[in-house]
Amino acid sequence: MALSDLIAQIEKDAKDTIARLEKEYAENHEQLKKEYKQKEAELKASGEKQFESEAEAIRRKNFALADMESKRILLEKKREIVEEAYKKAVEGLKKLPEDKQVALLSSMLTKLAENVDKGKIYPAKGSKSIIKKAITKSKCGFQLEDKENSDITGGFILKTSDMEVDSSYESIVAQAKSLTQSEVISELF
Repeated sequence: MALSDLIAQIEKDAKDTIARLEKEYAENHEQLKKEYKQKEAELKASGEKQFESEAEAIRRKNFALADMESKRILLEKKREIVEEAYKKAVEGLKKLPEDKQVALLSSMLTKLAENVDKGKIYPAKGSKSIIKKAITKSKCGFQLEDKENSDITGGFILKTSDMEVDSSYESIVAQAKSLTQSEVISELF
């Protein structure tokens, strides 16, 4: 499954969840309206005219508060969904079959080798064999280090004498996020 397919699936799931949340928001909003209208009717029916203006003010205030709170909750849920989608993308990359991971990482190494001659590769913890296969496939000539990096989920860190390149799965998704975030946000919000 390609990263774009994974992101598309996550976006679809996010849209479905948001549609459900928006429906719940509308239902809650209508329920609050009914409750406040019932309270208003009770006040009016009691014949206490002096309270009518107070009841109207309270009703408007309560509607506004309920509306603001519902919108705040919905917005927070949408933000959580977007962040969760990008976290799932990282997990999705880590769960790719080994041959797909090797192909992805080999492609990254080949591109890096176009600009960097020598360097040491520090694989993510538990990814050493995959990185070794990717280095062999890319014919990049980078040196695979025994020390694994436990700070990243997948991928690798390339270190040279004058720079460090983060090619972790988190970094790949962060780059995709920076390219797609405005589009995702405009779709969801």
